Amino acid sequence: MGYYTRYNLKWTVLDENALRVKHEHETVDGASFCHVCGAALGANDISVAIGEFILGNEQMNYAMDKHGNSVERTKWYEHADDMKEMSLAFPGVLFTLSGEGEDAGDIWKEYYLDGKYQADKAVLRFDGFNKDKLR
Repeated sequence: MGYYTRYNLKWTVLDENALRVKHEHETVDGASFCHVCGAALGANDISVAIGEFILGNEQMNYAMDKHGNSVERTKWYEHADDMKEMSLAFPGVLFTLSGEGEDAGDIWKEYYLDGKYQADKAVLRFDGFNKDKLR
């Protein structure tokens, strides 16, 4: 059976050097396109490169589209390992993975940067009784 979660991914460039996606061909500084293959270089291609990474990972691709938007609830038990790998592939980019599990209240966010991560679970809190709030 398994446990199903809905995943959403957002990314934020924290280091401007991250905008220069590593490219397989030698490139000329300041060039907008690769002189060998014609691929776009610079600020516009970071989201394209991240989208290609998502599409290239079977579980990631099943959980979200190339923009990080949820596709459907899925089992993705290795998400932390896959996200660490992604964050190493894109140094200087903060990835925020949000999850909502099938159990009530199972809502969390994980933050990935340069192969490290932080996990936060949602906290449901009641203010408690306050006589002054009675209507």
